[in-house]
Amino acid sequence: MLVVDGLDEADRVAGGLPLGLPGRLPAGVFVIGTYRTGSPPGRTDSPKTVITIGAKDPANTADVIEFLTRVAGEEVIAGKLAEAGVTRDQFVDQLAQRCSGVWVYLRYVLAEIRHGIRGVDRLDALPADLWDYYTDNLDAWQARPDWLTVGAPVLTALAAAREPVTASTLCRWIAGDLAPVRRWCDFVLRPFLAVARNADPRSAARYSIYHASMRELLHGDAAPDGAGDAHRPWAETLHRATTDAHFRIIDGYLALFGGAPAELISLSRNLGLAATDDGYALRHLVAHLAHTDRWTDIRQLLLGSITGDGHLANVWYQAHDTHDSIDNYLDDLNHARRHAAECVDADLAAGGLAATLADEIWYGLVAASIHSLTNNISSDLLEQLVSTSMWLSIPWNRGGLRYAA
Repeated sequence: MLVVDGLDEADRVAGGLPLGLPGRLPAGVFVIGTYRTGSPPGRTDSPKTVITIGAKDPANTADVIEFLTRVAGEEVIAGKLAEAGVTRDQFVDQLAQRCSGVWVYLRYVLAEIRHGIRGVDRLDALPADLWDYYTDNLDAWQARPDWLTVGAPVLTALAAAREPVTASTLCRWIAGDLAPVRRWCDFVLRPFLAVARNADPRSAARYSIYHASMRELLHGDAAPDGAGDAHRPWAETLHRATTDAHFRIIDGYLALFGGAPAELISLSRNLGLAATDDGYALRHLVAHLAHTDRWTDIRQLLLGSITGDGHLANVWYQAHDTHDSIDNYLDDLNHARRHAAECVDADLAAGGLAATLADEIWYGLVAASIHSLTNNISSDLLEQLVSTSMWLSIPWNRGGLRYAA
């Protein structure tokens, strides 16, 4: 039995189910997943039952009250209640009423209280709607003197980010200083962020937007009901700013690598540059380019660039090869090939010429070339490479691939 919360937020291949789940489950295997209303995870061939849990459902309300009663006894919360002269019942009743059974709203407010951002004696000032709560906070952040220079760039960069990132990476993306970026991440925005660390407690914290509803607002979606018009100005402003963040991320890495995708001169001379920000660009640069419809740049990046000595080579493949991320390169090839195929279908349906057919074939040939490299490794050699931990030093036939691509 696999239990997953938030299946609507999980990554998926186009047309597939999240987490790589099969359309038909084997006998005896069950998946229990939650998703927000209106965001089903996809069509399955296995029998399924959908149970709707409404925010105002009596059972959900009872769960909220039970949870808040337990939270009120925590040392930090109990101390704040005692200091403000607020009883446990007042705290539970007021917060349960204001959050109206919406758990993520409840999570935000409790985080504000724990971090000293909101007092327990100010719960009556909370709006009775999650989207109003978002825009109230945005209005407050906008009043801060460094909103335009730090706050907004950090928030929209996190909205554009494809994975949790460190404060140092955010500084690179927004060309900002570390101290104010950390202040926004660790204090101002903290209730709205998920913060993760590696197993090493000394590792840098990595930040990401906590919930899909906040991410949707940052990407320009207004509230999904009649009240959406009230939030539309913020949604439109944030959409433009988040789009700009995608372009800043792209242009920052391309400048580091030596120019446009067709001329990765610096990267060709120093493949170690691809490890910047823990190799973020290797995993996600193509996704950012796709998000901004820069498919010509993707083609140049994936199929060949000019090296420092003026020759054509697949520098981006070489960077992936050096940093053991060929799977990411193949994923990007598949993404580009699917897009080219969709364009071919659209062109033919409109009675036009299939302008991207050559690209679709070319992406497939490059992928086949990479897959064929594994056929040159015998099982005996593979066993020795794995047993001696020498796999990363395999001298792949870069010259042959460079010629093919």
